[in-house]
Amino acid sequence: MTANELPIVPVTKPLLPDLARLNRTIADIWATAWLTNIGAQYRELESRLASFVGVPFVSLFNKGTVAIARKSLDLPAGGRGHRHLAPAAMGRRG
Repeated sequence: MTANELPIVPVTKPLLPDLARLNRTIADIWATAWLTNIGAQYRELESRLASFVGVPFVSLFNKGTVAIARKSLDLPAGGRGHRHLAPAAMGRRG
């Protein structure tokens, strides 16, 4: 290092997934050729969220506005014990 160079001090470091696991996940997605909504990854996330929250079923929405619209129209939500999860509520249990 020369006198004019300052050492690099990282302020933040991204939290990256294990590359081998990520590649396996991408290979699974690639093998199905299903890159849009309601594929295997989507269904697995719904299932795991339902287990985490402790309800039989959850619905995923791409925007909070869509979830609010569904709730305001009182559309069927999947049965007793169903919860609508908004992005802001994802960090909380209950």
